[in-house]
Formats: sequence, structure tokens, C-alpha cells
Amino acid sequence: MKRFLLTLLVVFIANISLAKEVVTQTEKYENGNIKYEIISVNDGDYYKYKLYYENGQIQTSGYYNWLGVKTWDWVVYYENGVVAFTQKFADGEKNGDCYYYNENGTLYIKTSWKNDKKHGTWLQYDETGRLVCTKTYKRDKFIEGCSWSEDKGLLVTYP
Repeated sequence: MKRFLLTLLVVFIANISLAKEVVTQTEKYENGNIKYEIISVNDGDYYKYKLYYENGQIQTSGYYNWLGVKTWDWVVYYENGVVAFTQKFADGEKNGDCYYYNENGTLYIKTSWKNDKKHGTWLQYDETGRLVCTKTYKRDKFIEGCSWSEDKGLLVTYP
């Protein structure tokens, strides 16, 4: 009996982890490279969306639920293939941290969202990766922040 239950559990977990993906829509550039593709996941429960640059590099990837609402992780890339930014969505609203990167791949801004509103600490970095600005938001309202002025050599705190 234990062996049967264990086998049943393994089969159940395997079915969950093997999400069925089927390309449902594709468009191509004149050069033959894919322009975008929409991939059905689990018989249409979710749709993976991929947009490509004409050179074949991926430009955007993310998911829509069956109602056409953005969900989960979305990633946008520079034309050179480096990640430009990442954003998390839940029910079409920004939720969680968003990271923006320079074309060389270094982080330059981190933002935080809750129910599509600015919420939490936002950070900004210079080209060397040094923290130069912090801002705190609560339910879309600015609370406090400070920034470093390189040319004036001083720390500005506000409000």
C-alpha cells in the first residue's frame, strides 16, 4: 500500500512539473527571424509571450493569464541581449521588486511595488555600482530619501 501511494505521489508531481507548452501564434520579420510568439501553457491557463528584435535577440518575455492580464515575471532586454529590466506582476499589477540595468549589465535602479503602487525602498546606483540615492515610499506616497551630489560633494536629505 505504501509503495502504491508513493508511486501515485511521484506520478502526480511529475504531471504538475511537466507543463504542456504549445506555440499558438507566431509572426516573422522579412528576414525570417521570429518577431513574436505566443505559447499556450497548460492548455491555455497561461500564455508565454516573447517579442524579438529583428536581429533575433529576445526583446521581451513574460506571461499573461487566460484573461490576458500580465502575471509573474516579465523581462525586457537590450538589443545586445543584456537584461534591461525585470518586473513582477500579480493580476496585472506591479508587485515586488523591479530591477533596471545599464547596457553593460550593472544594476542602476531597484524599485519596489505593491498592488501597482510605489511601496518600499527605491535605490539608485552610479556607473561604478555605488549607491547614490535612496527613496522610501508607502502606498504610492513619498516618505523620505537622500541623494549624493558628486559635483557638489554633499549628501542631500529630503523632505
